[in-house]
Amino acid sequence: MKILDEIRERHSDALISDNRRLEVVTNEDQLWIRDTWVPQAAAVGLKRIAVVLAHQGLGKFASQEIINRFPKMVFVTRTFDSVDEAQKWVASEGRPAK
Repeated sequence: MKILDEIRERHSDALISDNRRLEVVTNEDQLWIRDTWVPQAAAVGLKRIAVVLAHQGLGKFASQEIINRFPKMVFVTRTFDSVDEAQKWVASEGRPAK
């Protein structure tokens, strides 16, 4: 919920989620993210999520499962191998078209 508070305070439309150390997310938590957190994030204006995945293991699988449970068309969600790549995507997508 602190993430939502920060999105609201900063009027941000993008989030970088560094999930490289994530290990396991219970099914109950995945459902909470989908049914509670995602709608609230959309309501505060979040439009894009850049997810940095672990290179292997349960953390990578858990992150992918969470992303797959997002309702379609709520966010643009992309996965990345590094925080640097995620930051570049967030920065480039936030620029006005020329």
